Amino acid sequence: MDRNNLIGFTLIAVLLFAYFTFFAPQPEPPVQTTTVSSVLAADSKETVTTDTSITTVADSISVAIDTVTLENADLELRFSSLGGRIIYAGLKHYKKYGGAPLVLINGNSSDFKLNVPIDNRSVDLNQLAYSVSKDSLKSTISFSRDEGGTSITQTWSLPASGYVLDYKLQIDGAAIKNETIELEWVNRMPLVEKDIADSRTKTALNYHTLTDEQDGLSESSVDPESMSVPEGTDWVGMKQKFFLSAVLNKKGFASGEIKTTVDPNDSSTVKTGIAQLKIASAQLSSAEGLNMQFYIGPNDYKSLDAVA
Repeated sequence: MDRNNLIGFTLIAVLLFAYFTFFAPQPEPPVQTTTVSSVLAADSKETVTTDTSITTVADSISVAIDTVTLENADLELRFSSLGGRIIYAGLKHYKKYGGAPLVLINGNSSDFKLNVPIDNRSVDLNQLAYSVSKDSLKSTISFSRDEGGTSITQTWSLPASGYVLDYKLQIDGAAIKNETIELEWVNRMPLVEKDIADSRTKTALNYHTLTDEQDGLSESSVDPESMSVPEGTDWVGMKQKFFLSAVLNKKGFASGEIKTTVDPNDSSTVKTGIAQLKIASAQLSSAEGLNMQFYIGPNDYKSLDAVA
């Protein structure tokens, strides 16, 4: 190779190096994609999945959920506007072992379903979003929604003292089919005493009827238990060693089933109680609506005798 060729190749190499180092276009960075679900989760307190039976959350995919408190001298209760349901129940005059506040319902410890046969659909009222109004003078909270001429109102009332909570459901502008309303309550009963093994052998579900019959599941068993409850059952109680959560219907439930299960690996839950209860739809279609009560308090005779 002569001297001129060597100089030419050298100049070409220098020019190519300078071009790619200083003048070549930079590749565009990859576009960052964000899924709709992640945006909704970031922008809302709670994400709600729509269910087209009466359009949960009014045709929207996401909605901000409000929490509202109702309390008296003995109880502090919190409700969610999603479902109009209880999400917290604390007893003011009692403490857990170790001195922490005694809470019988908290966060996801209780799941509620209330399926109502509205028009040609079965609607779970606890999956709908509601507007909230509170009357402090009457100690009531109302959760309401109006859609397509159908008005749904759930009202909770608490007296000045005691452990009984009144519940009323009214539905206007819709046909209530002649079928049963289905109430399901799954309650993961929390450990509030020191010894979980002892607590588990003193926890069970019981029922009472309008004819003064009563029965229940085995307290001592840690195996899955279940039994049917008869027509005319007026309360079902989830009894722990010293505390009780119960649902009451003075007109009686049509039928149902109660169950308990134990997860030996869950050291925070004594037993899981499940109450699946059916209510005659005539109780809702009557002028006064569907009325029930909840008891959340100590398992002592004086308190319970005043209730039922």
